[in-house]
Amino acid sequence: MRILFALLVFVPSVALAGQGKELDAASTEALDKTKKLLADPKEREKAVAADARATDADQNARQAAGGSEANTQKLYELSAEVMDTITRESGGDPEKMQSLIADALKNPEAFAAKFTPDQKARLKAIAEKAAPPPGAKP
Repeated sequence: MRILFALLVFVPSVALAGQGKELDAASTEALDKTKKLLADPKEREKAVAADARATDADQNARQAAGGSEANTQKLYELSAEVMDTITRESGGDPEKMQSLIADALKNPEAFAAKFTPDQKARLKAIAEKAAPPPGAKP
C-alpha cells in the first residue's frame, strides 16, 4: 500500500490499463520528456535538485522503496511506464489526470487492480523488497 501511495503521490500521473486516446504533438512530447525524466537517474537528479516539491516527492519515493537505490529506480521505471496509459486515458487533459489520481488515492486497491499483470507483479516485488524483515521494529 505504501509503495502504491508513493507511486500516486510522486508521479503527476500513473496508468490504468486500457485503450487510450491519441495525443497531440505537444502532449506526446511532454509525455516523452516526463517518462525520460522518471526513468533516467541523471535527468531525475537534475529535476529533484531544481524543485523543492520534487525533492520532497523523491524522498517519499525513496522511503517507500525501503531506501534501496535499486528498488527506488524500479519504482521510478514503473512510474514512467504506467504514466503513458493514464495520459492517453485522459487524452492528456491535466484536469482528467488529476481526477484519476484523486480517485486512485481514495481507493488504491481498485486502482492497482487495473494494472497489467506485469505491472502488478513488479509493484508487488518492489513492495516486498521495501518491507522490513519479519520481526523488525518500525
